[in-house]
Amino acid sequence: MRSTHHLLLVLLTTVALAGCTGPKGDTGPMGPSGTGGSPVYAYNQNYDGAGYLLSSEWTMNAAGGSGSISIDSTSFLSGGSSMKVTGGTTVNGVVFTNAGIVSYNSTNGAYTEDFYWNPAGIVTGTVKVEAVFVNGGTILADLGFAVGSPNIFYTYSGGVQHTLETVTSTPYFHHVQMVYHPATTYADYYIDDVLAGQSLIVGKTTAVSGPSGAWGGFLFPASLGTTPDVFYVDNYQIYHY
Repeated sequence: MRSTHHLLLVLLTTVALAGCTGPKGDTGPMGPSGTGGSPVYAYNQNYDGAGYLLSSEWTMNAAGGSGSISIDSTSFLSGGSSMKVTGGTTVNGVVFTNAGIVSYNSTNGAYTEDFYWNPAGIVTGTVKVEAVFVNGGTILADLGFAVGSPNIFYTYSGGVQHTLETVTSTPYFHHVQMVYHPATTYADYYIDDVLAGQSLIVGKTTAVSGPSGAWGGFLFPASLGTTPDVFYVDNYQIYHY
């Protein structure tokens, strides 16, 4: 009986992971800032719930151009679904968590925007996408995909600039963490659980449409022309300690 149960467990696990394109990194929350304890979630979504309605928590504003977000079952980290983002074709397209979804208090500890990213449909050379954490119209953390994206970025590893492109160019899921420290206004960036860089962004605002409060998401600061970029996001979380 025990062998039968073990075989069934293996089969169920195999079925559950079918379609998963090479997950990498730790699937749980971590405290890159070195703080211990349990995370306090401002947002936590894996897109796998039965009947989950994406528009109840996320909005795509294509700024007058084309662009879309949808639940996808062809590329996911675990559980069977992810959020598929098709980038806008005009300047300042943006994907954001809806108003009231994310709470923010500057007296709390470091805020972490934590997600898994699969750039399977990115068109190299034309991409302009940035992962951002915003409060009141001010960008607190900003990790651009390509060199030349308007993010401010201090580099590590012998002065080599790390971006979403240079460290997540392979088409499977990578663990991305953007850790904003309200006390210092610095943000640390982790790729596959390894520190990739740090930036100081003070008073940098964006003209894109988004909620008036705090939100996380993805910004397209430049036109993608007629060939939009496609990427997948899974296990998206925002938390503090």
